[in-house]
Amino acid sequence: MKQQETIEVEGEVGALLTKHGMPRKKKKMNEMEKKGLIFSIVVLVPVFITFLVFWVGVNFQSILLAFIARDVETGKEVFSLYNFEKIIIELKNPNSALGEAFINTMKYFALHLVKIFLSVIIAYFLYKKVPGHIFYKILFYLPAMIPSMVYITIFKEIIGVYGPIYTLLESVFGYEMPALFASDATATNTILFYVLWSGFGTSMLVYVGAMNRIPGEVIDAAYLDGCGMAREFFQIVLPLIWETFGTYFLLAFTTIFMETGPLLYFVGFDRSLNTMTINYWMFTQVYGNEYNMPSAIGLFFSVLTVPFVIVCRYLISKIETVTY
Repeated sequence: MKQQETIEVEGEVGALLTKHGMPRKKKKMNEMEKKGLIFSIVVLVPVFITFLVFWVGVNFQSILLAFIARDVETGKEVFSLYNFEKIIIELKNPNSALGEAFINTMKYFALHLVKIFLSVIIAYFLYKKVPGHIFYKILFYLPAMIPSMVYITIFKEIIGVYGPIYTLLESVFGYEMPALFASDATATNTILFYVLWSGFGTSMLVYVGAMNRIPGEVIDAAYLDGCGMAREFFQIVLPLIWETFGTYFLLAFTTIFMETGPLLYFVGFDRSLNTMTINYWMFTQVYGNEYNMPSAIGLFFSVLTVPFVIVCRYLISKIETVTY
């Protein structure tokens, strides 16, 4: 009892000393705390070295390349803002290669947001164990289980000319379906459909796992109060899994300008179709030994991403998290 009173008195005295600007006696680290600090430093040294070599080193060179352009008159490489000026000019022109890539990238980003909401809704129905929920789990997770190259090959054969869908439409309705990857109007939309269909697996299972952690008493109480499925989803389930949902939503904005689809498997290096995204455009440029412009684009959109992420993080944090 006396020891507890002594500790309380010391705490009050320390607070008074700090309040009146008088120096407070610093607490010395004991032997265990010193060993813990040394161990933490030793463990973090390899991580810090890896960060310096594989992130700072690589990106520092990329940043330098972004400010290097070739002088038209002398043919020499000089430090210039020409690459960034060219980016802005091309973005203003929707018919340019970069302008088309930007529009397609925004389509993939919008689809990403749609997938986040659809994944939560699908996960909720699986969580409620609707009839056939085990079959639907396998159906939605199947694209994640099969290698992408195999699944894309099967998908292209199904939607291709003289494939099953083509044959069915021709025999039933007399309609000859055109080659979907032979036109700008259908190529990107076809890839977007594939990305939508194959993008529910992992996130859906994570959402189902988060919902399974909700105490059953909460759901039972809502049911007894006459709560329907829509109200249960929006007012009970979604707030209780908000941390998981908010994390996926925030991660989507970290790649807002780098969204893309499996373009290499679908169209390869064919630039005749309007299927390019910013990410894939950068890949084709680097593949062709062009590094300055891709570096400038990477730096430009990385800086542009920061305010989107900050605003998104702020809005997510304003919603109160329900703990259980």
